[in-house]
Amino acid sequence: MILAFSFVGALFVTMVLVPPLMRIAGPLRLLDVPDERKIHTDLVPRCGGLAIASGVLLPLIMWMPKETAMSSLLVGAIVVFLFGLWDDVKDLNYKIKLLGQIVALAIVLYGGIILQRYPFAGLDPLPGWICVPISGLFIIGVTNAVNLSDGLDGLAAGCTLLTLAMIAFLGYQSDGFSTVLLALTVMGGILGFLRYNTHPAIVFLGDAGSQFLGFTAATLTLHLVATVNTALSPALPLLLLGLPILDTLWVMVIRLRVGRSPFSPDRNHLHHQLLRLGLKQYEAVSLIYALHGLLIFTAYYLRYASDGLIILIYAGFCAAVIGPLSIAKIKEWRFRPELPTKNDAVERRNLWLRKRAWLPIVTAQFLAIAVSVFLTGGAFVVDWLPRDFVVVAVAAIVVLVAGTIFLRGSWRLLTRAGVYMSSVVVVFLLGDMPDGDWINDFTINAFLVVASVGLVLGIRVTRRDLFRVTPQDLLIVFFALVVPNLTSEYLTRYPVGEIVFRLLVLFYITEFLLSQEQPGRDRDSQVDNLMRFINRLLRYSALICLSVLVLRGQLLW
Repeated sequence: MILAFSFVGALFVTMVLVPPLMRIAGPLRLLDVPDERKIHTDLVPRCGGLAIASGVLLPLIMWMPKETAMSSLLVGAIVVFLFGLWDDVKDLNYKIKLLGQIVALAIVLYGGIILQRYPFAGLDPLPGWICVPISGLFIIGVTNAVNLSDGLDGLAAGCTLLTLAMIAFLGYQSDGFSTVLLALTVMGGILGFLRYNTHPAIVFLGDAGSQFLGFTAATLTLHLVATVNTALSPALPLLLLGLPILDTLWVMVIRLRVGRSPFSPDRNHLHHQLLRLGLKQYEAVSLIYALHGLLIFTAYYLRYASDGLIILIYAGFCAAVIGPLSIAKIKEWRFRPELPTKNDAVERRNLWLRKRAWLPIVTAQFLAIAVSVFLTGGAFVVDWLPRDFVVVAVAAIVVLVAGTIFLRGSWRLLTRAGVYMSSVVVVFLLGDMPDGDWINDFTINAFLVVASVGLVLGIRVTRRDLFRVTPQDLLIVFFALVVPNLTSEYLTRYPVGEIVFRLLVLFYITEFLLSQEQPGRDRDSQVDNLMRFINRLLRYSALICLSVLVLRGQLLW
């Protein structure tokens, strides 16, 4: 349960922190200014890294075991994050940024995260004067490679998410609890951030976020191979982090061929080349996800393979990526997809729905009542809340009550926080509860399917494309489909697929309901009254849910 709560806790905290951080990004000077190398044309807050780091640190402070290696990794990641945040605010010289990375590197090397076995070097560890520089070069190289790959919405975060997912799975197979906990917690923070990083993104990672993710992925990969499971091939990091490595090395070769510094900025990264071929942003991101996912799956199947085979396959992958793109550039070929034909029947149906002025109000009320019934009803039927989480629930109740009284301008934020917290607790307790006559997996899922239909209808009738399918949503669907089929006792004990489905439905409905009230949006008193009703209903339902869970908790009885 600690793994699940740490993952969802990071996701929840990150999602809650992003909106208020975006509002203060201007005064904090955390704004990404467009230039000739960037794709976006408007000022965009780059506070995503601050939200992710905060969301990750809070659960880890509670549950991370005090181990030298993991503590040094966490401290090093914080150092990299702080220097990156400084760079986001002040636009530092590259020498100062490199100094911060070297300080973080020294911390993790001192903590013992050093790769001592290398491809073709046998089973005996190499001397420190060889291992330390190579390990350091790998960590700094990957940190900057992930930073440089952060050129499209969701790109660096999504690829890091895939890498961490495989690290967590391999770590779990090797009984590396701390590795799994850290990887899953960072994954939760990434998923919480990606909801706002959909193209067109309304928030960016910034150097703080991209370097934090790159440093964490690099050090966790080394720790996995060097300590957690020494039977894994030392060449495995090439597959786990192969795409950002390929992208960085390829760009450096291109720059050297034209007589420029390998560190000079340009628009020759993989995502830039895909855009020049005529792909749209979401198409380029989806393709890179697919390529990186292919490497991740290959890493799983070749985790115990010979070093030579892994390097040979990685070289073939690099050739398969570089070759077609180079030929396309020489021949000036462009991909021009046909414009989708307009579906008149669908348009007529949407127009018919939108002419029913009462339908948006009824749909919103139905969704709010559905969430309220699920939370309050679930609190009465689930088993007792474990005593460790009773304290967390009590703290959440105190915050919600105090915020409702004293923070009148933050009611939406409080409502979102309360619904997310109570949803997570109820969903996980339902997942571990045996089926009854009326309350069972079928009835719960059927109830949420009906609510999902209401959500789709609500999106149609409000004329707002709030939740179109994006590469980030494809990642979430990917995990929902793949995770339940992994072979492990933990994953077979808990219905992870159903838990993910239920949380996604509740989170998306909550976001849809609370996003109806937009600053500067024209609305009448009827809409104002509806929003007040929804806000109060959801917030009070969360309070009732948490209160019932506390009263039925193991700490009291």
